[in-house]
Amino acid sequence: MSLRKTIFLRINLLIVLLITAICVAGSALEIKHRQHDTRQAIETRVGVLAEAIGPLIEQDARNHITRMLQRLDDFHPSVKMAFIAKENEVFLTPSAMEFSMAFPGSWSPPDGEILSREFEDENGIKYFDVVARVGHNTLFSLHAVMEKSAMGIHASPIVKIIFGFGLLGILFSIPLSWWFANTTTHEVDLLTRELKRHNDHMEDLVQERTTALKRFKHIVSVTIDHMSFIDTNYTYREINESYLMAFGKTRKEIVGYSITEIHGAEVFHEKIKDNFDKCLGGESIAYQAWFPFPESGRRFMDVSYVPFKETDGTISGVVVSGRDITESMVAADRLGASEKRFHALFNGLGIGVAIYKATDDGQDFIFLDYNQAGQTMDGVSHKEAIGRKVSEVFPGVEEFGMMDVLRRVWQSGVPEEHPVSIYKDQTITFWRHNSVFKLPSGEIVAVYTDETERMQVQENLRSQHNRFVTVLDSLDAIVYVADMETHEILFANKQLRDQFKNCTGKTCWQAIQTGQTGPCDFCTNDRLLDEHGSPTEPLIWEFQNTADRQWYQCRDQAIHWPDGRLVRLEIATNITDRKQSEEISRLQGKFLKSLANAAQALLTSAELVPYQDFLDIVGPASNAGSAFIFLTKNSPQGDLLLDRKGRWYSNPEGAAKDEVLLQDRAYDDCLPNWYGTLNTGLVITTTADVCPEPERQLLLDQNIQTVLIIPIMIDSRFFGFIGFDNCISGITWSPMEQTYLEAAAFDLAQAIKRSRSEKLVRESLKEKEDLLREIHHRVKNNMQVVTSLLNLQARKITDQEALKAIRESQDRIQVMSLVHETLYRSDDLHSISMKEYFTRLAHDIIKLYPGSVQCRITADDVTLSINDAIPVGLIANELVTNAFKHAFPDGRKGEIQIRLGKMDNDELELVVSDNGVGIADSIDLQKSKTLGLQLVSRLAEGQLGGTLEVVRENGSAFHVRFASQGV
Repeated sequence: MSLRKTIFLRINLLIVLLITAICVAGSALEIKHRQHDTRQAIETRVGVLAEAIGPLIEQDARNHITRMLQRLDDFHPSVKMAFIAKENEVFLTPSAMEFSMAFPGSWSPPDGEILSREFEDENGIKYFDVVARVGHNTLFSLHAVMEKSAMGIHASPIVKIIFGFGLLGILFSIPLSWWFANTTTHEVDLLTRELKRHNDHMEDLVQERTTALKRFKHIVSVTIDHMSFIDTNYTYREINESYLMAFGKTRKEIVGYSITEIHGAEVFHEKIKDNFDKCLGGESIAYQAWFPFPESGRRFMDVSYVPFKETDGTISGVVVSGRDITESMVAADRLGASEKRFHALFNGLGIGVAIYKATDDGQDFIFLDYNQAGQTMDGVSHKEAIGRKVSEVFPGVEEFGMMDVLRRVWQSGVPEEHPVSIYKDQTITFWRHNSVFKLPSGEIVAVYTDETERMQVQENLRSQHNRFVTVLDSLDAIVYVADMETHEILFANKQLRDQFKNCTGKTCWQAIQTGQTGPCDFCTNDRLLDEHGSPTEPLIWEFQNTADRQWYQCRDQAIHWPDGRLVRLEIATNITDRKQSEEISRLQGKFLKSLANAAQALLTSAELVPYQDFLDIVGPASNAGSAFIFLTKNSPQGDLLLDRKGRWYSNPEGAAKDEVLLQDRAYDDCLPNWYGTLNTGLVITTTADVCPEPERQLLLDQNIQTVLIIPIMIDSRFFGFIGFDNCISGITWSPMEQTYLEAAAFDLAQAIKRSRSEKLVRESLKEKEDLLREIHHRVKNNMQVVTSLLNLQARKITDQEALKAIRESQDRIQVMSLVHETLYRSDDLHSISMKEYFTRLAHDIIKLYPGSVQCRITADDVTLSINDAIPVGLIANELVTNAFKHAFPDGRKGEIQIRLGKMDNDELELVVSDNGVGIADSIDLQKSKTLGLQLVSRLAEGQLGGTLEVVRENGSAFHVRFASQGV
């Protein structure tokens, strides 16, 4: 090789080496610059991601965290691992599963800060590590490889240059170096743009997700529905504020607990589980049920379950929404009641109302409803109209013009007035004013009034003006017409002209009122026209004229005057006498009601007169400040003293002094002048300043200005007085009020008289009862005397039959004696308890016939008068005695029953039965020769007026049925 060539080759080699060194240095600087940019981008990205991951970590949104980590694998080839460490739980990117490296000791930044560092592993590989705190005990970390290969270059710059120049040769070293440098720079630029694009995309995504999450959390937090998220294990994972308020618990007391722990096993299994399981299967559920709440009790809830699906389609839980619709349920009940009230109001209106729906595309209308006033006006019944077309019910409706109004309102929805018009068909003629509007539901409503009478009046006004004026002038009422704008009186009838001279041409408030500087406050002009300026129905009202102070009933109506302007026609009838009569009637009604109540209180009292109750009723109607009652009583010395029985105050706080100073004082000492007047039965009504002493001083001491004193007279004798006073003003009692109070005093006097009479009657009745009890006692003693006489007589009789008859007579006398003894021992002298009587009777009979026979008494709560008790007792005595004698021969055991009870027909039945040998069939009670059986038959049928029946089964049973004669 020539020296020249050798030099060229060496120079060329030197140039190649120089260019190579420059390329290596430039590549190293570029890589270092790119690494610096990458570190800054990663730090910024970590900060953005930390803000997005923080809420997810706090909400335990595991699925969202996992998806975010998966996307970090595509962030850049330099990012080899990212993880989230929450306490003892770690979330990793999928690439981290294949990546392992040893990191220096653990390190953790403070809250809200981001730390970064670079380090090498044992193999000399450089890493960049960024850590941020994203929640309590939670770290987010990102690790990137910072070698040149991480920037998109697969070998060192020196190796690439040497390898390239070795292949291409020395002649192509310079272009090759230039091409390599440009190529490397181009790849780095592409990597930088891709990294920035990924970074911007992630920032937008995180910002979008963060904004959406905040918006969603705000919406959920402010909704009134109770919302919660429950996982597949029936455990609460998230709840909103409404849910917490409904249960009165904190988030920590619910989140992490199961449905059973919060609501109880019964509610879970009966109302929740089945629907919840269906929802976990992918079905959306909605239902309504009653649920218990600790704060508000049982509430009716509208509940919906919606499955929560992840991005991969799996169901990770259920979103539960519950709305309290208890008030809606109550409102629905109220709506039904409101609808009933509406129908009552609808039918009670004094104006006609009809409701239609369109048919034939609005060409006609069908009646849907029709109130009672409309039916009466039109002479058409509800049954004749409902369901039929308007044109069928009213054939002249088209000519009337109403059908066009209905169609326009139906089409436009704008309300319209159909002015007063005349309707005619073959059968009826009338004037109507209609207001038509459309309901939101589409029905058409017509509200109308019958203007027939008013229009006829106007027609008569126009056609017979002179006659009308004559009639108006002859009326016993004021009639005038005034312009509704200027208030000028255009017409006045004779009654008004005579009462208010020269009134025509003046304004009404100047001519017929006084003290007015402008139109009267009570002027009715604004009430005589509707919102469209059309006349309304006549207005009837009452007022007291300011000029003559007379009361008038006015009938005001807006009409069209012949020149077309609107005027007010007023017809005023003097009702002063009626008003006075009404006031008198009102007072009379108040007084009569008070008297009736007071009389009832007096009549319903048991023994004592209710003086205070009487004053509490009479006082409020007396027009007095207070009312009081004093009766008379005698002192031990014979003086007539005042005895207060009651006091009523209209206003206890401002009442007069308590007049206890009058208690037990003598009339001669404090009311000498009044006593002389009251003792004659005269009423005292006066004022304190004109009273003589000492009455005047007595009234002044109690601040009394006026007083009304009415004597209480019983059989023309003075027993006391009832008084009324007033401490506020010097009022006077009208004759009607005084008459009312005198009537009240009379009723009180009668009550006192009746109470005293009843007391005398009670005392007299007690004396008579004692006398009657003594009579029964003496009758019983006399019967004992007769029994003793028969006993003495029996000692001398040797004939056994005669002796037997005497003994039986003694028994019968004893039965009657027992009745009288029972009466005088009883509190009731009019009736006898038969159960007690039978018990004593059986006891006396058993003593005569001792043995093994039992006697059982069954008697209802029956009492009999002495007239019935004696024959019933004799019958029982005869039958029981006969049973003891004959029903149980040879000492047989048995039972005798006595029963007395009421039957269904209000009759009484006495049954005497035994289970002995029974009475022979041959014995006829009607023809029996035995005195005892004859006596039973005669007493039952003759004296009691009843029937006697014998039953011969299982012994004997005698049934006596009779009607009680009463006590």
